[in-house]
Amino acid sequence: MDIYSYFSVKDKSFVITGGGAGLGRMMAEGLVAAGAHVYIASRNEQVLKETSQSLTAQGPGKCDYIVCDITDPEQVQELAHKLTELEPNGLHALINNCGRTYVANYKDHPDDEFLDTLQLNMFTPFLVSKTLLPLLKRAATKECPARIINITSVAGYRICVSTHPAYISSKAGLIHLTKDMAQKFAPDNITVNSISPGSFDSPMLRDSLSEDFFMQMPDLVPLRRLGNTIDITGTVVFLASDAGSYITGTDTILDGGLLVA
Repeated sequence: MDIYSYFSVKDKSFVITGGGAGLGRMMAEGLVAAGAHVYIASRNEQVLKETSQSLTAQGPGKCDYIVCDITDPEQVQELAHKLTELEPNGLHALINNCGRTYVANYKDHPDDEFLDTLQLNMFTPFLVSKTLLPLLKRAATKECPARIINITSVAGYRICVSTHPAYISSKAGLIHLTKDMAQKFAPDNITVNSISPGSFDSPMLRDSLSEDFFMQMPDLVPLRRLGNTIDITGTVVFLASDAGSYITGTDTILDGGLLVA
């Protein structure tokens, strides 16, 4: 028995939305290092190209990119067409990672920013998942299900910052959407799980907090550090490998103990 083979994602195909930067890049980097073929998708071609070239050079896997505004159903359909040509045998895993926040209190919060945050954080995982469903079904078997992994947040459980009403609402909704998707997609041999990261050193976290507060963040975490590439990728690899094939409808809290502090 080779226990390590249970955790292999070598030669598996992944799509990561928002994979050019932040947590998306962390996951792409780890999966490429594990030998996977990763497609990253977002609107920013310059960032995608740099990430793709850098990660492919590191190997041993490969990272390609597809420019796509995932809030646009027509562009998501085009993404599906391109992936069908590139991966005729189907897609092993989709990671819905794209997200945004907007910092404002209730009385000053623009309506359009609230709706835009809900659209990107909660609607696009629904849209991309249903559009790529035929590709996921094509690769799925009872012994080796295809996977959908939604990136949520501990903010879906606890109001960590009081000036992010749209963000916390969208992440709570995505946690429950994940459970519904898991139930509905199980007959197609597709598992659906979510990961709720806590404080990771990402552009979104830095941009949403003052510099002083950001520097204090490790002290608020019981393990006294921020999350890193190994933390997020290890969880993704487990859920996407044979070792995680019997897990569906769960949310993995990845926060260094923040929610129990």
